Amino acid sequence: MKTIKVHKTKLELYTDDIFKLIDQKDLLNRRKAGMFLARQIRKSISGRGRSMPGGYPKEYTGNLKRSIGIKTTAHNEVFVGARSGRVHKGYHAHLLEYGHEPNKAKSKRPFLQKSFTRHKQKLIDIMSGSWT
Repeated sequence: MKTIKVHKTKLELYTDDIFKLIDQKDLLNRRKAGMFLARQIRKSISGRGRSMPGGYPKEYTGNLKRSIGIKTTAHNEVFVGARSGRVHKGYHAHLLEYGHEPNKAKSKRPFLQKSFTRHKQKLIDIMSGSWT
């Protein structure tokens, strides 16, 4: 809150507080949308068996499914995707999404982009939710 004095009149400005609240609610809505998308991606790759070219990948070990999550950066950006590292073993997600040699077209199993486009309208509805 800023206070401005003009002669004998005091003006209290709440614009900084209001913008801060709007930013917090906006980040909360984006995180909700990210969690929704991560859940939908996990659902789409939860089947067992052999996957078909161009279809969703199937679950064999569950490493890819467990590695799907969200990350919020220091600049309040929200990312959804497969994590890799010591604990998360989703290092092969890009190979499934875009294909790999010797036959990229046959080895593609896109799941991130498909899930995003399938649930795009629901994500927009979540992100444009209430700020109150």
